[in-house]
Amino acid sequence: MTQYETNHSTAPPWNPSASLVVWIAFGALMLALLVIFRTVLPLLFGTIVIAYLLNPLTTWFEKRVTRGKRGTATALTLLLVLTIAFSALATPLPVLINQTANVAQEGVNFLTQVLTEPQTNPFNGTPIIVDEETDEALSILDAVDLMLEEQNVENIGTLIEQELLVWVETDGAQDLLLSAGGITATIFGSALGFVGSTISLALSSLLSLVILGMLLSSGPSMVASVVRAAPDDYRSDMARLLEDLGAVWRDYVRGNLILGFVVGSAMYVFALIMGLPNALFLAVFAGLMEFVPNVGPVMSWTVLVSLAVGGGSSTFPELSRLWVGLIAAGYGLLVLQLEGLFLVPRILGDSLSLHPVLVIMAVLWGASVGGIIGVVIAPPLVASIRVVLHYIYGRLTNRTAFHARDTDDPRAKRAGFVRWITRRIRELRRSRQPSAS
Repeated sequence: MTQYETNHSTAPPWNPSASLVVWIAFGALMLALLVIFRTVLPLLFGTIVIAYLLNPLTTWFEKRVTRGKRGTATALTLLLVLTIAFSALATPLPVLINQTANVAQEGVNFLTQVLTEPQTNPFNGTPIIVDEETDEALSILDAVDLMLEEQNVENIGTLIEQELLVWVETDGAQDLLLSAGGITATIFGSALGFVGSTISLALSSLLSLVILGMLLSSGPSMVASVVRAAPDDYRSDMARLLEDLGAVWRDYVRGNLILGFVVGSAMYVFALIMGLPNALFLAVFAGLMEFVPNVGPVMSWTVLVSLAVGGGSSTFPELSRLWVGLIAAGYGLLVLQLEGLFLVPRILGDSLSLHPVLVIMAVLWGASVGGIIGVVIAPPLVASIRVVLHYIYGRLTNRTAFHARDTDDPRAKRAGFVRWITRRIRELRRSRQPSAS
């Protein structure tokens, strides 16, 4: 027998003051670690969410295929996901890239047209900007040139030339020569930075795949370890918190995947029927924007109207671009209303339970901290913080520490949407059947 007869510490317990100091120091240490590793947190959170979503598939492989071998089940899951991802992107990806470039080029052309061509009222055709002396329609650039001529400046080029002369006379050329080396270094630095960013992206993807495999291999045991790490009296609370946090992310990601598919398909079908340009780009953009609550659908509607006005309709060429834009705007508003009234309550339910203003603030914060990934994970992350704060507030005030679950309401669950559709189809069939006399 060893000299240690128990796994518990034999030292005297800390007094309340010492415990408080240790807890404060521990919290400060955790906060410092979050600040230090803040740049990798979006990647880590995203990988954890993906691992959580793929865990049921890995468990199915473990029970039905590999007969208890978790590592082999994890390998099969990753292989299946990578195969589906590459198969799905192999054909539409080049088309999507081409259409994205077309959208960018059309935006530049549209802006150039607005600036260089005379603009007229779309309803009555009258010029918007008119030269008072000649009664001729003017473009925006022509109007600017006319304003500059009134200020004894011939045009914008002359203004730039005058400013350049002033700059040279004030030893600006000498400053340019002195900074030439810095500019050259910046250019080469940007090129090397692009190469470095590409290598960093590849390494991050590989690292994310490795972390995903580790999480899938030890997912159930990790959850059990977290529960066991809690004090004995708080293990049930920890298990409930982990379950509630998992439900937030599960409902958010799965629900938005379904919403993205439905809304993207609706946009794609409408674009094909109307003959709008870059239909695949519109569908993918609308589907991805579903992961940005409140703000994303409005952005999808804006892009739909912009593509309709800018490209017109190849199916109905007799319609003006203005009418095509109005039809697209009406269709987009109809999709938004149907989504808000029927799809979101039945697919997402109360997965976030956040005020729209708080969601917008979370999206802005996520964009400033983590870019595109931050935008996607910011709403469920804030919702997770809300779950934890609700628990702390409930413990401090002796109120309910956990949110009530609407287990009896199928509309708050993803499966409830399928049951709702099935029930509606059955009711429609029954109504069409002739009644027995």
